[in-house]
Amino acid sequence: MSVSRRDAVAAAMVKVGAEFDAIFADATRRADYRRLTMPTLLLGGSLSPAPMAVVLDRLHAMLPTADRMRLEGVGHMGPVQAPARLASLMRGFIAGVRAADLAFLSASSPRPPLRLAA
Repeated sequence: MSVSRRDAVAAAMVKVGAEFDAIFADATRRADYRRLTMPTLLLGGSLSPAPMAVVLDRLHAMLPTADRMRLEGVGHMGPVQAPARLASLMRGFIAGVRAADLAFLSASSPRPPLRLAA
């Protein structure tokens, strides 16, 4: 392994170590996730590392209002690899959330629905 590659791997190890520390120190319980009711979009790429699919599976099972989408042919860096596809999916999700929120507000509130900026 070249010196520059070894240095890059060593730098990444610090980040990986910090991620493991954060995971093992996290005291969030599954029940805590189940209480989250805000709209949530879970995105994954079909070419992402296998552990990412496991994480998404678990989050999807715990989050009661989560939508899950998989981008075919995309890896872990979707915003870099397929920015237009990702942006389109996110716009559609946000538009659906806004429509649902406006319908809820107009049906359950005496005040007019909020106007949302485009």
